[in-house]
Amino acid sequence: MSSPMSNSAFIEGLVATAEPVARRRVSMEVLALGAIALVQLIGATLFFGDDAFQKAMMGDGARVVFKVSLLGISAVSFAAMALWSLDPAARRVGPYLSALIGVVALAGFIGFDRSFGGSLTSTFAPQFGMRCLFSVLFLALPVTLLLSLFMVRGASTQPDRTALLVGLAGGTWGAFTYALQCPFVGLYYLGAWYVGGIALVAIVARIVLPRVAKW
Repeated sequence: MSSPMSNSAFIEGLVATAEPVARRRVSMEVLALGAIALVQLIGATLFFGDDAFQKAMMGDGARVVFKVSLLGISAVSFAAMALWSLDPAARRVGPYLSALIGVVALAGFIGFDRSFGGSLTSTFAPQFGMRCLFSVLFLALPVTLLLSLFMVRGASTQPDRTALLVGLAGGTWGAFTYALQCPFVGLYYLGAWYVGGIALVAIVARIVLPRVAKW
């Protein structure tokens, strides 16, 4: 049996080598997230061209604006919830997440064009859809990686949920960025390629991040 003296020495050794945990600065996280999102928007505008959004508006302009607005609001909401979930006191993230997904899905069902194009090729337009899918995945990287860094540093007490929110925020931001020059507003097209891209980012984040962020 170990003596009280040896136990005391062991505890004192742990205390001596322990480093203080850095306190989260939420305001700095928000500023960093806003900065990287702004840089990405500027880069996308330069890449797609200054008149890309105007060209996209030449079709069904009202629905294009609705699509961009819905994705932008969703991305900001998911990112805010991801940051909120890093707070150890956050306990009701799940119900709010379910409600947000439900509202976004209902709004999309009501607001987008639900008509079927007559054939699978004309409805889903895979020649454009595949480019959309890979663009969403690529454009999701900056926000996803930054939120992942916050998650690792923040030692989330609910890593599975935080990881899902990180993926949803990054994927939706990638979809929003791509939507600024995309004229497609069909419900089936958006469901296959936009939602598909967002879901892939969320699934990968949900699987990988909890294993990486171990403390």
